[in-house]
Amino acid sequence: VDRRTKIIDAVLNYDIEETIQKQSVLITITLQGYIKRGSLNSVKTQTRGGKGKTGITTRNEDSVVQTLSVNTHTSVLFFSTEGLVYRIKAWKIPEGSATSKGKSLFNILPLKNHQSISSIMPFPDDESELKNYQIVFATAQGKIRKNSLEDFSSISTSGKIAMKLDNNDKIVGVKICKDDQDIILSTKLGKCIRFESKKLRVFKGRSSKGIKGIELASNLIHLPKFVLKITSWSSLQIFTPTILSLLSNFIAIFPEALIDEKSSKLFFLIFPLLVANMICI
Repeated sequence: VDRRTKIIDAVLNYDIEETIQKQSVLITITLQGYIKRGSLNSVKTQTRGGKGKTGITTRNEDSVVQTLSVNTHTSVLFFSTEGLVYRIKAWKIPEGSATSKGKSLFNILPLKNHQSISSIMPFPDDESELKNYQIVFATAQGKIRKNSLEDFSSISTSGKIAMKLDNNDKIVGVKICKDDQDIILSTKLGKCIRFESKKLRVFKGRSSKGIKGIELASNLIHLPKFVLKITSWSSLQIFTPTILSLLSNFIAIFPEALIDEKSSKLFFLIFPLLVANMICI
């Protein structure tokens, strides 16, 4: 019987992502730039008092700084301190076991030796909702800028300029926000400022260096610790009774803080640090 089919050379036009199963994963990033992906199903729910389980093995002086719960088809944005942004799919991040340390970001992204990643965030899966989101940048010198998230919907494999910076400045925080949320900028010494996101205008391009978000004291310039937090007013209202309770307990333990001048100065130095640290967790 003659063959009814023919075997020919052909090039298959398909996207490899179509062969990747969509499943929930947990991405872990460390302070020294190691990253790995693991199945969310490997994390079991525990009751109160549980000891937990090992999620990653870190080197000396290294620690976990961020975890993301996404699916394998979610795009993840990486913002470098030098003002560049990179975008890769979650399934391209190497998978690791619970005891592995992960892979260096330098093996995954086209980073240069002097670059480091300051912020990592998932890109919304529903691109029709991008017009409802903005992205906020904060720099070490207290500058801030807000752009539409649509400006970062297309990023090449070699990266894209996210924000232009002065020679002695760097990006320290990047967050996605909405107009009904508030922005909190906090310094290393406990000073913080809050303002409505809608009062910060949306910049049309990516070439601007932003505007002043907070006035930094001369001894705070160039400090690496600077916190950008996006929150809603309802969450701040939740903190109010907690702050009042903390204040009453502090005074009960140190009643001389309201009498002695030296203790009073110490109180007004320590208490704002406690409140700012609680808000920025």
